[in-house]
Amino acid sequence: MAYSGKWSKVKEKPKYTEVKYMAHDTPKMYEESEKYSVIQAAVNAVDKIARDAEQRWGIGKLEELADPGLAVRFEQARQNLNYALRQESIKEVVAKSEDLIRGWKILEKKVLEAGHKPECERVWHMVNDEGKKYAFVNDSSDHVHFDKDITVISMEEVLRVFEAHYKELYGEVKKHFHGAEIVSIKPIKKEKDKLDDKLPF
Repeated sequence: MAYSGKWSKVKEKPKYTEVKYMAHDTPKMYEESEKYSVIQAAVNAVDKIARDAEQRWGIGKLEELADPGLAVRFEQARQNLNYALRQESIKEVVAKSEDLIRGWKILEKKVLEAGHKPECERVWHMVNDEGKKYAFVNDSSDHVHFDKDITVISMEEVLRVFEAHYKELYGEVKKHFHGAEIVSIKPIKKEKDKLDDKLPF
């Protein structure tokens, strides 16, 4: 299993082996599942702190605004956690997660002390699974506050797209499943596409 944090950018690199499948007895399988849950919980805690900070400042902005020495120490703390994840030691992962959480807090504290402030208020920063950066703002004129690698979208634009393409879908889902979250939308296959599917033999 791979551990990862979408916002904190920590990730265990996959381990490759010549053995394609190895059977484990039932107790061993449960033990590995429990270890994964504990380690991922530590990563999730780091990710929460990272997300909160980047929602205030923008994705990657704190590291850019920090002095070089602090930025290097912060990145080293992140790499230390990555290394601990590869070793899969719960004790080390917890210790390095706590170090990185402290790192996020120190990073923001020092940036504020240097006189920096978030450039745009009331903005929602998001990053998709491929790492593309987005900023959702109240007014489209706020695009001047963001770097060119960030796609800036106003909430009015979001509403237009929603009303034009997804109003009925979202309305029905939210109506029947209160509190539900839509995590992906897949197009319905046309009848011709269904007939063109490869036969399973």
